[in-house]
Amino acid sequence: TFVFVMYNFAITGVIAVFYQKGVPTYVNQGYLVLTSVIVAWQLSYFNEWMSWTLLIALALYDLCAVLTPCGPLKALVKEMSKDNAPSMPGLLYEAGLPDNAVRPGRPSLDAEDHNNNDENENR
Repeated sequence: TFVFVMYNFAITGVIAVFYQKGVPTYVNQGYLVLTSVIVAWQLSYFNEWMSWTLLIALALYDLCAVLTPCGPLKALVKEMSKDNAPSMPGLLYEAGLPDNAVRPGRPSLDAEDHNNNDENENR
């Protein structure tokens, strides 16, 4: 029974995080929260010095990843900002945007329509 439950948990997680087609958002978020709780529970069994060492190492890695121009976060954001960027769910934080929202730096259809109306009025 334990192996069956763990197998289903793993398969559900892979589908929820990486494929996301037809999977409700609450399943994806619930899986990520549950996985975080399990990892935190496992980390609570470490010695105090090991916990502090891991915390400092993760903080230093995070600073390097976010602040350096050659860090992995910069590379992912650069890759995802391209026009023909591949879909890489699970690698970057995803926010549910409204249907009429557009990515920054790209003109929206409404803005183009508004600019066209202004040009027509000026003629």
